[in-house]
Order: sequence, then structure tokens, then C-alpha cells
Amino acid sequence: MKVDGLGIVLAIILLPIILVVTYYVQLQVDTIATENSYNTKLLGATYDAMSAFEINTANEELSSVADSMRSIVLASNNIFLNTLATNLGISNASKEYLQPYIPAVLYTMYDGYYIYAPTETAKVAEKTERDNETGLITTQGYISVGDEGTEDLDGIYGDIVYEKENGGYTIKKEEAKKETDYILKSYVQYSANYKKGDPDVNGKDVTINYTLDNYLNIVGKVKGVYYTKTGYLIKKDLVKNAKINEADYNLDANNEDDAKNAILGLKTNADETTIKAADKASVKVNDTLISSNFANIKNIISNATNDAVNISTITEAETYLEKFYETYDADKVTNAAPLTDIQNLEYEIQNCKAVAYYVSSACFSNWVYTNLGDLKSSDIQDDAMTRYYEGANVNYQFSSGVNDLYYDFSQNPEITIFDGEDPEDTESNFNTHKMEVIKNSIKYNLNLSMSAYNNIYTQYESSMPVLLDEEWDKILSNISIVSFMQGWECGLSIYNNYQIVSSTNNELTVTPSEIYYVKKDEFNKEEGSYHRIDCPYLEESSDTDQYISFKSKEVKYDKIYDKSSGQYKFDHKNLACYTCINTNNYDGLFAPEGSDFYTSSGKRYTSYYDRISSLNSDDKKKAGYIGLAKERQDIYKTNALPVSEGYKIIYDNSTNSIITNNENVSFSNVINLREVKKLQLTFSDTKSGNSGGSREPVLNLTVNINGIFYPISLNLDQTKEQTVIVDVSSIAGNMNGMSFSKTSPNYNVTYKIKSIKAIYK
Repeated sequence: MKVDGLGIVLAIILLPIILVVTYYVQLQVDTIATENSYNTKLLGATYDAMSAFEINTANEELSSVADSMRSIVLASNNIFLNTLATNLGISNASKEYLQPYIPAVLYTMYDGYYIYAPTETAKVAEKTERDNETGLITTQGYISVGDEGTEDLDGIYGDIVYEKENGGYTIKKEEAKKETDYILKSYVQYSANYKKGDPDVNGKDVTINYTLDNYLNIVGKVKGVYYTKTGYLIKKDLVKNAKINEADYNLDANNEDDAKNAILGLKTNADETTIKAADKASVKVNDTLISSNFANIKNIISNATNDAVNISTITEAETYLEKFYETYDADKVTNAAPLTDIQNLEYEIQNCKAVAYYVSSACFSNWVYTNLGDLKSSDIQDDAMTRYYEGANVNYQFSSGVNDLYYDFSQNPEITIFDGEDPEDTESNFNTHKMEVIKNSIKYNLNLSMSAYNNIYTQYESSMPVLLDEEWDKILSNISIVSFMQGWECGLSIYNNYQIVSSTNNELTVTPSEIYYVKKDEFNKEEGSYHRIDCPYLEESSDTDQYISFKSKEVKYDKIYDKSSGQYKFDHKNLACYTCINTNNYDGLFAPEGSDFYTSSGKRYTSYYDRISSLNSDDKKKAGYIGLAKERQDIYKTNALPVSEGYKIIYDNSTNSIITNNENVSFSNVINLREVKKLQLTFSDTKSGNSGGSREPVLNLTVNINGIFYPISLNLDQTKEQTVIVDVSSIAGNMNGMSFSKTSPNYNVTYKIKSIKAIYK
């Protein structure tokens, strides 16, 4: 064959191949471009959802209350779906068209998470006419009149009636027609249960609820005492030398009430955001002295208002601060006096909150280290998991495969959770364990949601994607939204991806790197700039510089919007530091390199307190400690417990014995009064023995506790229970009983000591 003929043959053969390959390559390029476009659209919708969440929490006074929070999340989710539909060009389509392509949307909150996902429900019958009208089914889907005329249902009055798939009705849920509904599932807290030994003797059985930071609440029994404890966990011995009104206080677990009452002016179970501060108080944090003076606050307000001011709480002082802001904004005052009042009052209030935070946190933390210091990760409990101990080794056998909630802990089952090290250190035992608890809970429930999705929509197989470690760090460091999308046609493939958006500008969390600082004398002045604490342009002018701090959201949303006036409460007039708002501009403590933090020398920090303590200025260290503390003190905690104490029934009158005049009561267990702050005595059936003549209405008793006598008064002739509280916080030593003696009336009476409860610190 001639060369030109061979060329023609090759051209005929190769040209279609080249055209096909070119077309295929172009399809692949178009597929990648389309996938990138969908990634951008999904990310944009997720950003819009987070922006809606931030704005709603900033402008809603009850944004942290559970019902309000659920509404805010639902509103955010609607924004996500509407934006995504618009981005995909189906804005006129109903939400139902888009939802089948959304396996789940995850919302991680401060102390738990929501999952928006599909679920199948049995379709309840609507009102319908039956052959026998006595068997009518109501609008609510219940059999309305007895079982007459409903023999085919085999039901009775009040049974729920469902529609069948192929027509007809049934009271059997498994035979009902299935409906698909997208719902925001119930809130799941970041919690785990731990059990070690016999909790009624020397062991413990507690449930710990975690948060995105180091705030905990603990409920359960420790050595026979049932505790409800709540507070921030800090490093052991981080706080030292507490001094309150010139008196030194030891912040160990047994002195919790004394220290907190002295500085907060409150009982332990009171609302600690309403701080009734001591006139003078101070603590040392990493040897940096932080002090507060409530008398200064009263003087500032008195001088500014020219009135004698009678305030006793920080909340009342903040009310005055808001009035100062309103006056300053409304009148556009430019002279120095009102702004100086704002600066001084803001600074003093922040100091009081910081001292209160460190005192409360130290007391709580010392209790945790004293009572739960031996807890290990292997003490965690889960109904879906069975553990088998073989000799010295700990082996895990699972009842339901990899879906078991805590299966990852088999890799390192012997971590001591509360070892006294800095809990905020990203490499600490506490933080490592907490993150695993949260991560496994989310993975477990997301897997369940994905499985439910696959059962409903069978055309595509959906599975929980494998998130990278740095993505989990992002999700578990701040409030986040993780949106999943799959099944949408994408050129040669089917789109299947997710996007993550985190928030640092909300009312619910505190991100240390998002706290800004300005010198007190420059606060709210246009010539002053705000900075991060480690910014090289946050210059010092003296050895006693004072700083005021605020969260980034306050400048992003201009503080809080006042619905009644239609105005912002105040605008921050300080200018933003360009270096600080663009963190890549400098290599400071908060400048990211991967997921770590470095100084200019390259030293790696994994703890906020280590980073702050490395600053070369004592004033900046102090400002850093105060800034974080006062912001955390301000957070409304939805998981806070109303009472932070423990109790134990030490006497139970199960024999119902009636007492006449005097009685000695013995306890089976010796009670250490140093650990007890009060006794709760419950009486019943107080009756007068005088059948005629005048009778006194009150029974007066004296109770002898370790040689100290307490008077008790009870109403006579009452069958209902009466409770008396006896403060024993000042009594030391052991107690194994107490005695009661009648002081009046002078005739016989009878009464019953129903129970005695010891309230522990």
C-alpha cells in the first residue's frame, strides 16, 4: 500500500478515536468544573445559614434558651435550603424537591448538636366515612366510638388509626403507609456516663456533660453522695492566693462555699451572673495579680449621676453602664467626662467578672480533681458496647459492630481524664478524651441519619464521609454547620460532597483569638485602634497600662440591636487594626500554621494560658487573663445546673416511729462535717397532746450537734411535712448522731423526724 493510502486509512481510524477522546476529556473537564461550581454553591448556602444564625443570636435576647435556640436553628436551615435552591437555579421549586438530595445537615452548638435529616413516619388517617357511622375516624386519626363497627380494625376507643399503603385502615403501625418528613431531630448533648466501683461505697457513677470549651456539668453519685456540680475546669493550681476583703482564702474543694460567698455574695446554687462582689478581691493567675474593687464601681456611678447610689450586684452596675452608653450616643457628647465614666466603669466591671470567674473555677476544679481524679477513659459506659476484661489487658467486644458509640477508645483505654494538667491544652488528656466523646457521638448519630436516608431514597447509596482530623478540629472548636449533599447529577458523575462553616461571631461561645483589646483611655475613641492581645502594634506607654476587651462580634454587629428604639445600643468607634483582622499579616501567637500556633521564634503553643504567659508585658498578660475570663462569665449556659452541691440521706424513718418530747438519732455512717455545709431536717405529724384549754401553736425544739445547740420551730397540729435547714458549715469533726429536746410547750407533744439529709459542698 502506498504511503498516501496508508495515511488515509490511519486518518479514518484515528480521527473518530481522537474525537471521542477529546469529547470525553471535555466531559471530564466539564464535570470537574460543574463539581467545583456545586461546591461553591453549597458553601455559599452554608455561609448564608451561618450568617443568619449569627445575626439571630446577636439580636435575640433569649437566643440561648432551648426553645428559642431551636427556632433560630430552624430559621438558619430554611435560609440554607432557600439559598441552595436559588444557587442551583430552582428558586421557584418547592423545598420538597431539593430535600431528597440533602442526607443531613449538622449543627454543632456550645453543649450539644442538632441534625436535620429525613425520617419515616406512619401516616395517620384523616377523617373518613366508614360503613358504620359509629366507627367514624376523627380528624386526629383516632377511633371515635367504641369498637362497634370497627371489627375489621380490631380496635377500641382511642386507638390511633393509620392509612394502609394500598388503601384501607389499620391500627398496626408496621402496616401503615410511610411518609417522609424532614425534621430537626432532638438536641443531643455532648455527654458520657462513667462508672468506677460501687458508687454507694467508695466508687462513683456520674454523667458528665461537656461543651466546646472547658465548662462542665456533672451529675451522679460519688462515695454515696449524689452531686450536681457545674463550672469551668481549669489547670490545678492555676489560681493561687485568693484574697477577699483583706482575708486570705484557700480555694480547695472544702472551702468552696466560703470563698464563693465572700466574693460573689451568693449561695453556691445562686445565679452567678448576678455577682454581688466583695468590696475588694484579688487572685493570682500564673503569678499575675488580678484585683477588683466594687467600691470603685459605686463611686464612679455616684459621681456620674450626682446621686447616692445603692447597688449590690454587677448586673445593677451594668444597667448603669447601658444608661451611660445611651446618653453618650443620644446626645453625641464629645467632651471627656461621660466617655471617661464609660471607660472606668467598663474596666472595673470586667475586673470583677474576671475575679469571680477564677474563684468559681478554682473551687469547682479542685472538687473535680479531689473526687474524680482517678477516672479513666475505660470507665466510660455505653449500652451499645460490652467490655470484657482479660487479665491486665482491656479488650473490647462490640454488640453492633463499628456503630458502637465509643469504639475508638479501644485504642487508648487508660487515659486519666482529670489529671490536673491544663484542660484547654489541645494535647491534654482531658481535651483529647472530650473531643473523642463528642466526635464519636456525632459520628454515631450521623451514621444513623445516613442509614435512615438510604432506607428512604434507594436510588443512591449514602454513607458518612471520612472527615479529616483538621476538619474535626474545626467542627469541635467553634459552633459549626456541616451540610451534606448527594445525588445531584454532575456531568459524568453524581455529586456527593459536604461543606463546613464555623462561627466565631456569636453569643454562645468564646474564641480567645476573637477577643480584641484597646487601652482603657482610648476605648471608644476614633483615634484608638483595637488589637489582638499579641499584636505587635498594641504598644505600651507605661508600666501600668490598663486594657478593655470585647468580642469580635461586637464590632461586626455594632453591639446589640435594640428592637424598641430601632437603634444600636452603641457603636464601637475604635478603628480596626489591619494587621489583626488579617491574621496572615504577622506571625503572632494566634497566627495559624496548619492547626498549630507559633510565635515568631517558632515555638509551638497548644494552650491559651501558655501563649499569654509568654508575652513580654505583665500588663498584657493581665489583660489576656481578664479578657477570656469576663467573656466566659458572661455566657448564658443552657446546660448550667440550678444547684451545685451534693446530698445524702443520712437518716430515714422507715419505721414511722412517733417521738414524744425528746429523741436521740443515730447514723449508720460517720459524717465528716467539714464536707457538709448544712443539714435538711424533715418533720411530719406534729401533734399537740393537750386536749383542752389553750394550746400553743408552735413546737420549739433544740437540736444538739457535736455540742452546739440549734433552735428549731415547727407548727403544731399539721400533717404535712415541714423542712428545717440547719447551717453546720462552721462545725468541724465527725458526726454519727444528734439529739433533740423540747423547750416548749410544757405539755406532751408528738412529732416524727421523717428524714435527715446532709447537703455537701
